[in-house]
Amino acid sequence: MKRKRVFAVFLAVVVLLSLTVTAFGGNSDEDHKSVKVAFVEQEGLMEKDEDGNLSGYSYDYIMKMAQYANWDVEFVFPTTDSLDGAIVEMMDKVEKGQVDMISGLVYNEALADMYAYPEKGYGYAFTTLLASKTNTAINGDNLALRKNLKVAVIDMADTRNEELDAFCKSNNIEYTEVKCKSAEAQLEAIKNGKADVMVSLSLLPLAGTKVIASFADRPFYFACSKDYSQLCREIDKAIESIEYVEPDYRKDLHDKYFSDKEGECAFSTASQTYIEKKKKLKVLVPDEVKPLQSQEPSGTYKGIFVSFMKRLTEATGLKVELCSLPKGMTLKEAMASGKYDMTLAVPEDYKWADENGLIFSVPLLTSDKVLYYNKSADISDLSKLTQCKTGDLEKEMKRVEKGDADYGYGSSLVVNYNISNHAYQEIATLPVSEEKSNYVCSFSKDASRELIAVVNEVIENVDSATMNSYLLESSQIGNQALLSSWIRKNPVRAMGIVAAFVVLVISLIAVVLLNRRKRAENLKLQKANNAKSEFLSKMSHEMRTPLNAIMGVTALAEDEVNNPQEIREHLKSIDASSGYLLRLINDVLDMAKIESGEFTLKPSPYKYEDFERTIRVMMEPLCKQKEIAFICNYELDGADILVDKIRFDQVFINLLTNAVKFTPAGGRVEFSIRAVNNGSGFLDSTFVVKDTGIGMREEFLKSVFEPFAQERNDGAGGGTGLGLAIAKSIVDMMDGVFTIESKQDVGTTITIRLLLKMAPEKDIAEQPAEENREKSLAGKKVLLVEDNDMNREIAKKLLLKKDLQVFCAVNGKEAVDQFADSQEGYFDGILMDIRMPVMDGLTATGNIRAMTRADAKHIPIIAMTADAFEEDIEKAKAAGITSYLAKPVNVKLLYETLENLL
Repeated sequence: MKRKRVFAVFLAVVVLLSLTVTAFGGNSDEDHKSVKVAFVEQEGLMEKDEDGNLSGYSYDYIMKMAQYANWDVEFVFPTTDSLDGAIVEMMDKVEKGQVDMISGLVYNEALADMYAYPEKGYGYAFTTLLASKTNTAINGDNLALRKNLKVAVIDMADTRNEELDAFCKSNNIEYTEVKCKSAEAQLEAIKNGKADVMVSLSLLPLAGTKVIASFADRPFYFACSKDYSQLCREIDKAIESIEYVEPDYRKDLHDKYFSDKEGECAFSTASQTYIEKKKKLKVLVPDEVKPLQSQEPSGTYKGIFVSFMKRLTEATGLKVELCSLPKGMTLKEAMASGKYDMTLAVPEDYKWADENGLIFSVPLLTSDKVLYYNKSADISDLSKLTQCKTGDLEKEMKRVEKGDADYGYGSSLVVNYNISNHAYQEIATLPVSEEKSNYVCSFSKDASRELIAVVNEVIENVDSATMNSYLLESSQIGNQALLSSWIRKNPVRAMGIVAAFVVLVISLIAVVLLNRRKRAENLKLQKANNAKSEFLSKMSHEMRTPLNAIMGVTALAEDEVNNPQEIREHLKSIDASSGYLLRLINDVLDMAKIESGEFTLKPSPYKYEDFERTIRVMMEPLCKQKEIAFICNYELDGADILVDKIRFDQVFINLLTNAVKFTPAGGRVEFSIRAVNNGSGFLDSTFVVKDTGIGMREEFLKSVFEPFAQERNDGAGGGTGLGLAIAKSIVDMMDGVFTIESKQDVGTTITIRLLLKMAPEKDIAEQPAEENREKSLAGKKVLLVEDNDMNREIAKKLLLKKDLQVFCAVNGKEAVDQFADSQEGYFDGILMDIRMPVMDGLTATGNIRAMTRADAKHIPIIAMTADAFEEDIEKAKAAGITSYLAKPVNVKLLYETLENLL
């Protein structure tokens, strides 16, 4: 695994921490709260060694949260050594409130009924494909190109195997399962060649393997007792603070507990054969670059790359002979002579490498690139200054120190080392944006590829801790006596330089951080503005289409006032365009709630037969009208499920409507359900929507779930481009799997896999037969409260058609006054708008309900408003609203509501 090794100034870290901790830490004056946390031992997540020391990803994160939340953490240990038993025991204790919190839980609705979840997770787990490190024939780049990929899977791991299938289908990878009983058997299969890769989890790193692909990410959370939901808010606040102050904390923890450890080199068979035959390497030390490499007066070599050579010997057994560049020879000539196998540190400059006939290893050292310059130089315009480009950094810096040149570029590590080692007083530095400076080993172009592979393998398995030890060791290089002598002779000047250096570092870090933050904020604002502009552009186009139809048909109707048949046709067109516009608005509202995280599902018992009836009632007329065959096939091992009825219907009606829309006359739309009782109270359900329509291009399938995605722009589809995105989001919220296959001019097949909880029989109540009998509203007195003149006039005419007596008010205060001035029982009902001037509808409702008269408590108050969100409905009910009609009001529903309530 390749790692970037960036060396920071420790003083800067200390200063930054001192600046940030007070901003986000808990209040030291507050009493600490005791929090009981379940401790379930799992490798990498929560571990306890022989001495009782605790560690792990979850443990570290909990202790970090405790700093910000002012917690005193008390860990509660299970009474059993069995992992499964420990998990069950601790989850039971949390559910009963005996323990406050447990870590490492994924979210699903069944668990959400038992535990309180915070909004924020504290990590992600991925399904991974692992290959043996010695298998050089397979990598992430050529995975999709392999034919009949052999994948070692655990036979009973259904969820993980389904994720593999979805990943392979989405990437057009043909594969064959090699079924195994355990992870050990999987590992053996990829080592002996029976399988190319194995399916695993990112939290289960295995020695001797490499990650080829990662997919199916899933967050994991802390979960709390339902009686202690306040703790969830504290967890969210603590995680937010950690993410702000230490944005890389999760990555650091993951690398600490789940990444490959240093020393785990795995060489291919060819590389092992090369090592056995080679025995010894002759390594050329090019230019002396401290602290990377240098030769002491005694003739010994020291430096970061010299330390790495020792590591290479430990890992391979190869002996290393370090050689200085022969006098009178250039590096190019020396490497071309064939006497040397490789070089130590050289800058990663590909143009220079090509000129010298060299090939690079992967970088061993990465540090920030800095500009170093003479303090007397005005660096505001570098084009007017002289730059050093000799290739010898030490000589360049001496020239800049003396003023013979103005500036140069180099590695921050090397530049700062030389400034300290040579006591340069006239040189200052500035970081160069985000650029990095890499140092590598190099080889002649005809070098053995196995040698390069061996060196790269050892480099990639050197971790940051080892690199820091190399740095610490190499920092001793230099004439310490010379530096001490200079300090003794110039104590005041030395102290001034140190103080200036500290102030400069702090100032530069502050400036860089502020600039980075401003750039990040500007980039975020720019992205937000671009997204907003794109959204408004698409919405403008989508809304103008039906509005154009409405306005155009209205103009035509004005010219046909004496032709009732034409007027009726125009009114049908207006109604259809209005319906499209309403669907668009509803879809946009749904999409907005999904993207903001406010979209929730509310499961309730639902009979499969009712679902089937809904599908038939909705789809059969559409198919008949278009002369399309509609075929249903149901295999059900259970009748009643717990789902959000509205959203469940929405998914399949969206998909089936799309199928009908894009299937020409004479075609076929099929809908099949196969639901199998798994014996654990769930139905393993597979839904398939298949059509013989126009299909989709393969390129479009990659973006088919994006909002407003539409392959055809000719208007033939007549859709909003939001239906599939909403359906996919709902299926994801139900922890389902949504796959789509399509071929142009052949058709489309959509498959949805859901694990649906069965409703207990006691929850299924027989619905009484509805009486299809229209009740008379004649003579009923209704108070109509509406501030918009046109809306009020339309509503009044609709009510008068049913012979109701209508009294009007233009705001909530007028409504309250009219009701208060009327005789008790005078009004039979109130139609109330919500958003109005002077007094809104909810306040008016509350005032009416608070009156000390009998009819105030029970008079039906029906809201008619454009506020269509669920939370708006809940607020209305809390204020005393009896029923709720969203605008634009469905006339039939308005009459039915009045008939039922008045």
